[in-house]
Amino acid sequence: MEIPEIELNKIDMTYNVRKDVIDKEKIHELAKNIEENGLLQPIVVMAKGNRYELIIGQRRYLAFKELGWSKIPAIIESIKNETDAILKSFSENMLREELSIKDKNRVAQHFMLKFKDIKVVAHKLGVTMKTVKNYLGFSGLPKEIQEFVVQKKLNLNTALRISKSQDDEEKAIEVAKLVIQQLGNENKQNIIETAKDHPHASITEIIELSKKRRRKIIINPADTVYEALIKASESYDSSKEEITLEALEDWLKTRGFING
Repeated sequence: MEIPEIELNKIDMTYNVRKDVIDKEKIHELAKNIEENGLLQPIVVMAKGNRYELIIGQRRYLAFKELGWSKIPAIIESIKNETDAILKSFSENMLREELSIKDKNRVAQHFMLKFKDIKVVAHKLGVTMKTVKNYLGFSGLPKEIQEFVVQKKLNLNTALRISKSQDDEEKAIEVAKLVIQQLGNENKQNIIETAKDHPHASITEIIELSKKRRRKIIINPADTVYEALIKASESYDSSKEEITLEALEDWLKTRGFING
């Protein structure tokens, strides 16, 4: 199939979900690669009047601009509307390279405003309702904790747990910093659980109390359970230990062993 070339100055990026800051160094490296080896895969656009909307291939588009080239090979797809365009961009970008949490948050907010139903949004995006809630929850985190997530110092699920456990924003930030400093997942979990159980304790008190509560339970799950645990961990952006702990807490609460 012959791939047409379209002019860069006729391409808009209204529906492309990747809005977060793009690493200029990576664009420069991609531009050099394209200059030496050519474009291996065309971008994807949708026709809109006499212009085009970029759906997939933002970095390739920016690399061509850096090279000063006026046209780029593009597959022109028939996409019905804005919703389909954003969904296609979201799914393709998730498959190719992890979207930033800011981009995920923007997409989740966009579809919540449109559909008003978290179950519908989860179905549209192909993720769980818990994942959508996590994406949306990012907006409510203190700005400093948001940056910890963006910088991958904390995963999103951990950041949300810390924030929910503390009424005071400054205290939540202090707990987050303490968790980041910890080596080993068990230590991190102890700090989070201690801070949750003792919301009025100082950071020094939390450290001391966490040392006293260290308890380890070793489990040997069946292969199917372990595989499901890995999938849940990836879906919820959380560690296997955190998922296991949440599942255990939910089970105990449902059966009345934990009150509140």
